[in-house]
Amino acid sequence: MVSVKLTVETEHLQKYLGVQEIGERLCVSKWKGPLHIGCLFHHGDHIESINGFRPGTKDLFLQMLSSSIASEVTLVLTRNKKAAVFHLEGCSCGDS
Repeated sequence: MVSVKLTVETEHLQKYLGVQEIGERLCVSKWKGPLHIGCLFHHGDHIESINGFRPGTKDLFLQMLSSSIASEVTLVLTRNKKAAVFHLEGCSCGDS
């Protein structure tokens, strides 16, 4: 497991990111962002924080996104390096 820090446009997370609560964890379940952003997320990435705050639940995470006045937010994730990448159709990220 590794820690990953990403800065992503708030609007893109609202539109293209899917999350699920699994036990006490908030996990990435879908990423269908625009091709120019790239393949940012891996299956099962754990969302540890958004702008330094631990979201805890899916509802709180979505509320934090919708109430953010910043155009970008910073996510800290815990990632299994062996987990599959959410590839976008037509990507050229090199992990395909």
